[in-house]
Amino acid sequence: MKITIYLLSFLIALGCVFTWHLDRIADDPGVGWHLKTGEYVATHGAPPLVDPFLEREAPLPWISDQWLGDYFLFQVYDLLDWPGLYAFCVLLFFLPYYGVLHVTAYRLLRGRFAGSMSVPRLFFASVSTALAAYFCSKLGLVHLIVRPVLFGYALFAILYGVLFRFYVLLVRRDDQAAALRYLQKHLVLLPLLFLLWANLHPSFVVGLFLIALLTASLITEKFLFKRRFSARVSNGLVLLGVLCGAVTLLNPYGFSLHASIFTLAGSDFFMSLNSEWHSLGFRHLEGTLFELIFGGVFIALLVVRRDRLKWGVFEAALILVFAHLSLERVRMLPFFAIVMLPLLAEAFYALFHEIFCGSFRNEAKEHVSISYKRYTRSAFLVVCIALFSLAAFRNTVGWYKGPFGPSKKKYPFEALSYLNAQPGEKRVYATPNWGGFLTFYGKNKTAPLIDDRNTMLGEQVYKDYFDVEKLSPRSDKVLGALGTTHLLLYKDSPLARKYRQEEKLAFEGDVGVVVRYE
Repeated sequence: MKITIYLLSFLIALGCVFTWHLDRIADDPGVGWHLKTGEYVATHGAPPLVDPFLEREAPLPWISDQWLGDYFLFQVYDLLDWPGLYAFCVLLFFLPYYGVLHVTAYRLLRGRFAGSMSVPRLFFASVSTALAAYFCSKLGLVHLIVRPVLFGYALFAILYGVLFRFYVLLVRRDDQAAALRYLQKHLVLLPLLFLLWANLHPSFVVGLFLIALLTASLITEKFLFKRRFSARVSNGLVLLGVLCGAVTLLNPYGFSLHASIFTLAGSDFFMSLNSEWHSLGFRHLEGTLFELIFGGVFIALLVVRRDRLKWGVFEAALILVFAHLSLERVRMLPFFAIVMLPLLAEAFYALFHEIFCGSFRNEAKEHVSISYKRYTRSAFLVVCIALFSLAAFRNTVGWYKGPFGPSKKKYPFEALSYLNAQPGEKRVYATPNWGGFLTFYGKNKTAPLIDDRNTMLGEQVYKDYFDVEKLSPRSDKVLGALGTTHLLLYKDSPLARKYRQEEKLAFEGDVGVVVRYE
């Protein structure tokens, strides 16, 4: 018997994912300026140092902290249009769960990296891994968007897979020699990964935090539980962390990139302004999935014998720390989903062992050979080819046939068409959520005055916007200082109702209205 059970479970879990809807993944406010940044990099051969998009008297200094990710997304869009970009983002999203950690979890379950296993164990290992991959990827969907953050999740999963394998060798197999050889092999590869990561997306700081968490966990185990770790282990991890941290300075902005990241993270105003940085709510699907994943692990810890879930300080730290971060910030949920996948697979496997223990005791004599790498890689490659082929020739992504691009129910396409048709310069003051849309689709000297690039614009710009939105006496001063020529407003906003009553609307569409500002 070959690996049919494992491959079948992999494909079933992956197939379930393709039934999910993709109609909102291009609705993020920053999609437009991300793609235009990629176009700028492709045209100029370097990332921008000042803002090239907003219509200002003097360009604002800008740290484009995702410039390389923007470039890759634009190249895919330029080659295959929106369906191809959707397919690329879907595959990039699948990579952590089905291209990396599905294999890591399965290797863990089959036990001590043996070359074969019995049919019952293969079946339960396959089902457990497929279930864990499905639920964790479903939770990660909260941040499936057309943005470079998807590169960050993929690279985090690769780093986590490497560190988790090192931990298994060191602690669970108690083979320090093998663990050190494995770590030495990655002392060059992981810094290169961070060099790429620092130019793709700011989430590299979460990767550095993961290395620090592993190091602290092993030091805790050494001193509290008298683990006999060689000093070479802690020294190697510290060296790895230093190297990975140092190479992140090799970016077009140097340490200013790091300062920009921590400025955003330290701003209570911006943390409350953006919904992705809000705390997790349990009335939505992501809250239910979080409870299911966390609850599944907790139940396993309660009912499974200690010798079947040999978790230590690192596993406990992963669960508690990333659960806390996810409860505090919704943006951290995909990272929680990624670190939980192999642990959830273990928990499911242990629960199946308790429930169906007879199947494990009375195992059939038949054993099956394991060649998971070849089968998984081949299956994932087939999925990639199929998705890109459908996108290129049939304008579909899996079973999803569209629509593609920003939603016409959320963005003012009709109002923008009106603005694009007007002569002269149009300096448009609109909600920051439409700034990227105006940047991407604006033509004939139509350009926004603000967008959602928080650290570049600063808190006062957004406070001014809320003053304008609330009909503050400061509104004319704010708009006049920017040289505003047109207002693009939500159709049902108080400001739109005011101008409608005064019969000053130049155009009214299904989503937005245009006002000539004088």
